[in-house]
Amino acid sequence: MRDERDAVQAVVAWSAAMGFDTAIVLAAGAGRRFASITPGPKCLLPLSGQAGDERFIDYHLRAVAKVGARSVVIVGNREVTRAPMRSILTLGPGVEVRFVEATVDPDAHGVAYSLSLALEHANDLIDGRRLLIGNANVVAGADVYARLKDADAMRSAILVAPGGRGGRTEVWVDPTRPQLVARLGRGLQGTPGAGGRTLRGMDAGMVSVASADVSALKSAVRWALQHTSGGTRARLDEALQLMAERGAFGVVDVADTDAFINVETPDDYAKLIADVWPRVVA
Repeated sequence: MRDERDAVQAVVAWSAAMGFDTAIVLAAGAGRRFASITPGPKCLLPLSGQAGDERFIDYHLRAVAKVGARSVVIVGNREVTRAPMRSILTLGPGVEVRFVEATVDPDAHGVAYSLSLALEHANDLIDGRRLLIGNANVVAGADVYARLKDADAMRSAILVAPGGRGGRTEVWVDPTRPQLVARLGRGLQGTPGAGGRTLRGMDAGMVSVASADVSALKSAVRWALQHTSGGTRARLDEALQLMAERGAFGVVDVADTDAFINVETPDDYAKLIADVWPRVVA
């Protein structure tokens, strides 16, 4: 029995050291809120605000390679999938980058739709592998990525940011199990829907999926496409909720002091330029 336990612990330690097998970067949003800043997708904006500098999409390629990803799947619209990306040349040998084009408006279909495209068109890079799924809006320091990488590789996890604002997905935990996600939702604060649970923070836009949970992820996304949000917008948090209900997700926290931001508005982009990006590259 002890030998078996030691063997399992060795596998977990090895998996954590190896990091993620495949990263999926969801970059299909049209970025309509940024029309006054750019005529194109937000993920092609420079992180420093200076033309020609590293863009969101370039940064993600580098960041996920540093946590072990040997394959990167980028889901984007036509402009993203066909944009020149010199950053691919910096990834080193053996890292495969595959582009999956979203041919319909993802803002009308939801983030779960974008993820479904990756699951459909890059299944050979996804099935049975440890995944890192990230929204291209997110910019985080290397220590945040490392925290996800070094978490228990045998359990999926959701990155959780402190505080939050209206409209963001809330992460709730049971007081007796504060390291496990009990429910994902919106607007539950102060309502019976909280069900005695504790608000841990806000979904930060990055999820790790253990290799054993990939099949469950596929089923949850299929359900979201068929049933959620009145059949018009398949939200990813609604799909992940199905997995949370069976105790699939642990919590990995973003600290107040971390260099981290989810850029959803022009004001967020200004904060990224002035404060967050200088700390990421420091």
